[in-house]
Order: sequence, then structure tokens, then C-alpha cells
Amino acid sequence: MNRTVCWLLISACFVSGIFWSLTSPVNSQEASNAATDSASPALVKAETGKLVIETSLKGTLEAEQTSELFIEAKSFAGPFTVKSAATHGTRVKKGDVVLELDTVKIDQALSDLRLEREIADIALKQAKDELPILEQSLPLNLVAAERDKQNAEEDFKRYTPRSNGITSRKSPSSS
Repeated sequence: MNRTVCWLLISACFVSGIFWSLTSPVNSQEASNAATDSASPALVKAETGKLVIETSLKGTLEAEQTSELFIEAKSFAGPFTVKSAATHGTRVKKGDVVLELDTVKIDQALSDLRLEREIADIALKQAKDELPILEQSLPLNLVAAERDKQNAEEDFKRYTPRSNGITSRKSPSSS
């Protein structure tokens, strides 16, 4: 759309320039001669050659086909630092470097994630190794817990006063 409007504007300027040059007098002598010879038409000899019309315009050129580049970081939340980028308007081909990032922080985050994964793998292996031992010791722990509960209940009965009809007497000093 912008390109079509630009070409229409340029062609309109050319046509108006040609029309203006053909209708206006070239210098003041021809203007005075044309005024005095208004009764007789002026004869002009046609010459063959190049017709050059120069115009200077200010504007912006846009590419017909553009591609947007973006970075979608799902797990890296840190800032991206740009080392270098292709200049605006540069033609690039497949395999050309368009954007180069400073990867120090990204590499550090990756190494931290690798270490965390290794630690998680070791913890998983340790839990798998402990599982058979826990499966064997769990019934023993359950028996020991039941025995401790029974002992605690017996101790509770032994050391708490029974209500067997005996009431406590008031001491004579309190009366």
C-alpha cells in the first residue's frame, strides 16, 4: 500500500513538472516576445534527446516481506544482554547470525539446574535403597509401638487413683 502511494506521488510530480515546463516561459525575453507577438503563435523546433527531471523527496522505504524475531524463555527469568545484532535493513540468509546474546548468566543457570538434577537423582537412588530396609523394619516398629502403648496404659492405671468407694478425708486442721 505504501509503495503504491509513493509511486503515485512520484509520477504526479513528474507529470506536473513536465506540464509546468511546457506551459511556462523559459526566460524573460521569451516572455516579452510572447507578449508582443500574441497575434502570431511562437514556433518551436522539436529536438530529440533525453528528458531528465530530477526531484528530491524525503521518505522511508519498507520491505514487502518482514519476519519478526523473538525469544521465548520459559524457564530463564533473568535479563538477556545483547552482544551484537545485525543492523537494521541488512539482508540475512539461513545460517547468518542475527542476534548474539551474552550467555554467561544463562550458562550459570543451566549448570545450577544440572547440579540440582544430579542431587535429585542421588536422593532418589538413596530412597530406593532405603525402601527394602524400611519395608522390613516397619512391622517391627509397629510391634514395638503397640508394646509401648500397652506399657503406658498399664502404668497409667497403676499410678492413677482408683474410684473404689474410698473418699479422701479432710484433715482436722482444716475444720
